Amino acid sequence: MLELDPVAASWYQDARTDLADRVGRWLEKYPGVTCSIVLRHGDCASLLLQGLAPDDLVVVGGRRHQPVMGRLLHSVPDTVLRSAPCPVMVVHAHRHAIA
Repeated sequence: MLELDPVAASWYQDARTDLADRVGRWLEKYPGVTCSIVLRHGDCASLLLQGLAPDDLVVVGGRRHQPVMGRLLHSVPDTVLRSAPCPVMVVHAHRHAIA
């Protein structure tokens, strides 16, 4: 594990606990699905692409930028979509309409 200052270490542990809880609930609902939780520090797209096999599935969150803007901003979903050796699902958060 990385050497982190106390605040960062606390955040890291909280994020890990929250993620494990969320994944655990999905695994209870879908017991036949295999899932791995790995937290790493570095370039997001490169880290997501490490060690992928053709039978993997990558699920990555995304924002609704125009495609050209995503490439200019070096979008993680765009990079993963273009480089992964396996299927990639980009999930966009639903935005509620403001009345």
